[in-house]
Amino acid sequence: MSTVAVDPRIRQRRVTVARDAGRRRLRRVMIGGVALVVGLVALGLTWTPALDVEQVEVGGAARTSAEAVTEAADVAPGDPLVWFDTAEAEAAVEALPWVDEATVERTWSGAVTVEVTERVAVAALATTEGTWSLADGEGRVLATVDEEPSDVARVDGVTTSAPPGAQLDDQVLEALAVAAAVPTAIRPEVAAVRGSGADLEVALRAGGVIALGGAEDAEAKLAAAAAVLASVGPDCVDRLDVALPAAPALVRVPGCV
Repeated sequence: MSTVAVDPRIRQRRVTVARDAGRRRLRRVMIGGVALVVGLVALGLTWTPALDVEQVEVGGAARTSAEAVTEAADVAPGDPLVWFDTAEAEAAVEALPWVDEATVERTWSGAVTVEVTERVAVAALATTEGTWSLADGEGRVLATVDEEPSDVARVDGVTTSAPPGAQLDDQVLEALAVAAAVPTAIRPEVAAVRGSGADLEVALRAGGVIALGGAEDAEAKLAAAAAVLASVGPDCVDRLDVALPAAPALVRVPGCV
């Protein structure tokens, strides 16, 4: 068998190319290994006490307990800080009945703060179970209580079975908007909101009524009513029509001057 002689320069070139390819493969393996080690170390650090939640602070919550807030946010001391999702926590806290807005922040020192803005109860509705539901001006059910509250107006002609945190039907939103618009100065004088559309009216505890002629411009109408009540007193009001807030029409209780 005959053999073909290979030029020594070609042989050397082949050896050099093979060695370079081997070095490149080794370099890639080493880089991949280092990246894997660094990734594993970084992942491990996220579960170390150095990056744990150290403390959780809740602010602005009066009707909602701090425990309910932290439970909804799903955060507690000792939890891994890196994996804590502040946006998800905010949404969960805002789902609590009394909570209107929540701001959740974390610092790498290990502190998590949850700042809450709560809703305000403006009215009470009778429930189908014989209790009372507190609601805000946007129709959110805030709580259920056994007795009719004395510090908010009731909404007459409506019953509900909606649990705390639920949204009430549109049919009651007009009345709730009116209840929310009652000025602070005359809230103790207001017993109930009733009717709908042009027949909406506010019943006074003294027995008179304030006719609104609709829910639009409720704040202006009730501000005008408050001015009249401050002048004549609620006991002298039989019917006060504020459909035109610039020209309220008062019918006095007989005998009042």
